[in-house]
Amino acid sequence: MKFSEFRNLTDTELKQELLNLKKRLFRIRENMVIESSGELKEHRMLKKDISRIHTLLKERETGHPKTVKT
Repeated sequence: MKFSEFRNLTDTELKQELLNLKKRLFRIRENMVIESSGELKEHRMLKKDISRIHTLLKERETGHPKTVKT
């Protein structure tokens, strides 16, 4: 999911999405150990999405949005 899509969610929705992503990440890690499956790309994407949500929640908490250089 893109960062801009996360911005449109409320804090409650973000926390719920964060919980869902962490559960999916756990299942993927578990499968990677057990089956040695090639879900590495999805693993990376989930970690990035989790980081995006943490960043957005921190921005909202402090009231200081992070500026993006273009």
